[in-house]
Amino acid sequence: RIRYYSDFNSTVRCAQTGVGAYIKMAPDQTLAVQLLNNSCASETEDVYTYGFPDMLQKTKTPVMALLGYRGFFNDKTFALHYGMAYGQLASNRQQLYLTAGHVYKRGPVLAYLDLMYAREGIDTKGIISGYSQNYVSDEPDFDFTASMRTAQHVEYLSTIANFDYRLTPHFNTYIKGIYEIGRVYRDNGIYNRGRYNNTWSMQACVEYFPIKDRDLRFFLHGVYKKVDLTNLGKKVGGKSSDIMRVSVGLEYILPVF
Repeated sequence: RIRYYSDFNSTVRCAQTGVGAYIKMAPDQTLAVQLLNNSCASETEDVYTYGFPDMLQKTKTPVMALLGYRGFFNDKTFALHYGMAYGQLASNRQQLYLTAGHVYKRGPVLAYLDLMYAREGIDTKGIISGYSQNYVSDEPDFDFTASMRTAQHVEYLSTIANFDYRLTPHFNTYIKGIYEIGRVYRDNGIYNRGRYNNTWSMQACVEYFPIKDRDLRFFLHGVYKKVDLTNLGKKVGGKSSDIMRVSVGLEYILPVF
């Protein structure tokens, strides 16, 4: 149902396989504990587009531990989803995720507020690292290697608010707002400590369902996104950019089974 993802969600890599245990604390409350392989604990270019930092060593424990909670309240009108994940990306470089999801669903209304935070020893998302594509040093003798483009010691925070309203059985509409920031919490290479961007976007969408009980929909979707770079973001070569797009399309999920 998402037409345009936040930068945070569109750059998160998944941990694929592992083991998990689920504890029913109450009929509508579940606690999950998982141990998964960490797909970000790799030196490959598909993980680090701008290169793995030369001075770091590959981790010997490429796993991620996760603790999650899911609870439903007031006859499942209100739902809470909380998660914490921790893993090692390289020797002495860790990764921490904190997520909080709050969902309200009753009658024609579906609303949610998501908060997501990441603290990474190496920039797996590549958002801040990507600003350095146009970096030019003002020191003629500065040895700027390719792997120095990958930032280290970064933090990202994303906030997403969404409100859906089902006008009729055949029409649905929603609006969504996203606000995100990225910062470096410790000096490294060309990256100084501080905030690098303030990114926000607004979306609006109207959906039409012509056939009842069939997942066929036509949609008209608009998005406006603005990336405001701070002086630090501009210093490493970042360029501010705005996106405005209107999309018209259809979506149909085929019932295979």
